[in-house]
Amino acid sequence: MRSLTILSVLLFSVTSLSATAFQTDYQIKVSQSLAHFDVKICFDEYVPDALYNGAWNDNRWLQSAVDAKGRSLKVRDNKMRLKGVKPHECIRYQALLSTDHERRPSNYRAGKDMIFSNNMWLWQPKNLSVKDQVTLNFKLPKGNHISTPWTPVGAANQTTIFRLTPTPYDWDSRSAIGQFNIEPVKVGNQTLLVAALNSKGKRKQEYIDWIKQAAGAIAGINGDYPIDNAQILITPTGAKREAVPWGEVQRGGSTSAHFFVDSFRPIQEFKDDWTAAHELSHMLVPFIDRDELWLSEGIASYYQNVARAKASMISTETSWQKLLAGFSRGTKAAKKESLSNSSSIMQMYWGGAAMYLMADVELRKQSNNRQNLGTVLQQFNRCCRPSTQRWGGLELMQKFDELSGSKIFSGLYQSEAQQRRFPDIMPVLNSMGIKQLKRQSGQPLSDAARSIMQ
Repeated sequence: MRSLTILSVLLFSVTSLSATAFQTDYQIKVSQSLAHFDVKICFDEYVPDALYNGAWNDNRWLQSAVDAKGRSLKVRDNKMRLKGVKPHECIRYQALLSTDHERRPSNYRAGKDMIFSNNMWLWQPKNLSVKDQVTLNFKLPKGNHISTPWTPVGAANQTTIFRLTPTPYDWDSRSAIGQFNIEPVKVGNQTLLVAALNSKGKRKQEYIDWIKQAAGAIAGINGDYPIDNAQILITPTGAKREAVPWGEVQRGGSTSAHFFVDSFRPIQEFKDDWTAAHELSHMLVPFIDRDELWLSEGIASYYQNVARAKASMISTETSWQKLLAGFSRGTKAAKKESLSNSSSIMQMYWGGAAMYLMADVELRKQSNNRQNLGTVLQQFNRCCRPSTQRWGGLELMQKFDELSGSKIFSGLYQSEAQQRRFPDIMPVLNSMGIKQLKRQSGQPLSDAARSIMQ
């Protein structure tokens, strides 16, 4: 009987330990020149076997890494082994933020400000959960601020302390350090945290207004912006051929949007450009498997036009012209390619957009206009965001089916993903009175076509 009691106590202890959150504290001292980080990591009761870095076999940024007794830690590939490190001990390492010219630089300077990949310096536990408490405390040079994708502790526009969000360690993310301010921008019930590097006065305010307008258009799809405290970075890159030559969304730590801009361009060119609406539309859905990019790029390509029309940033006629032009390009590019084949960029973007249009139209039809793609995204945002997991394409479409009480999304997914051609979009367009992909100037739109943009 006594042996059973002891066994029960041991089992309880093991269960309790495995269910207990661990605490880790990072102290990050940033050099005056922003050239390197000195990182001290102190563990509580639990020490993981190793820390991991998302740069994958590229450890050139890592300098010395030692335990509490000054012994070198073994680092190989993207793994820093913590053998011999005990609870309540600390390790230290130094990471460079190189400014050397590279074919694909990991950081960018904009005046005295800098944006950089967090894979250059961050080594973290592999399997974090929402229960774990990992705190990042930055000590910055005087007069500097930091923008990160992680959860701020305290006022988001003033803090240097963040809670490491438990997304997978190999998801890309960026931070920025410099003499900028973090500007909280209210969009509906949510807030965007905008950092405009090397920008002041009127130009900085123009950037903020531009982002707020585009984010407001996305919020208009389903009544609110999908992500709270989303990191928005705006980085001037010098004179280019267009206002926003490059934009992207990254998912590490949270969902953030980065815009690289030509600061010499008039602000109207930014407002006329589709890039901000496209990148911010990515936040409507979670991280989808990389081999199914047509689903994430498709929804962004669809709403870069639909959302702007709903917000009266462009006319309904212009929105349809842009959609049809995209479908035309996708059709021509997709003669022998599959939707999941990234070698056909036009098909990936516009084939996905075509599928979402087909789903939007069919859902309105089956529900007698009580539901549409926007209402499904609204329900998904309420039930399943924020999401720190990677979603499979079919998994996400089945969730959309569940929320809409239909089989529309999984049916279209299974049909279109298996085809080696562009989606057959013409029957849906014909049902709205659109007879060809090339739109004639002055041709009237039906009420059904207009309703998509309203």
